[in-house]
Amino acid sequence: MPVVEHLESCDCVTVGPNLMMLRVRNLVDKVKKWQYVGYKHALLHGLTFSLAVNVESSKGVGNSRPFRLYWLLLNTGFVTEFFMQSLVKAKLLSQGGMMWLQVLLMGTGTVAAVRVLFHVRPSIAIVSLALNFGNRGHEMLNCGIVCLFALAMQHSWL
Repeated sequence: MPVVEHLESCDCVTVGPNLMMLRVRNLVDKVKKWQYVGYKHALLHGLTFSLAVNVESSKGVGNSRPFRLYWLLLNTGFVTEFFMQSLVKAKLLSQGGMMWLQVLLMGTGTVAAVRVLFHVRPSIAIVSLALNFGNRGHEMLNCGIVCLFALAMQHSWL
């Protein structure tokens, strides 16, 4: 996840209402960080490997309305994050306006994501999460291990 220093684009002094805005902004950033961790392990790795190894149950998932809405909001979120930061730096959008647009997008994206979570095998997502924190810096190896774990589960090797 990209790390962006929001104070650079914030033209506020941390007193009074601006202090409150800064606290809300920090909270939104923390929620976004953990939302990304959840997305990466439950939806990116968990959903991808769950569907890849179980082709029969995955038929039609990509064409379903909940999945298409999830995919649209996910990609919109990634693209607009950087676009809105550019607008703030160019002083075409206020920091507060960007924050509320992000909250709206995060909320709708989360609702859409919850609707596709039932396709994820929790054990696959948990293995992905554990490897992320236990074997840092080895993303390709970790993905390979998660894939092998998913295959082993599918073929009852575990």
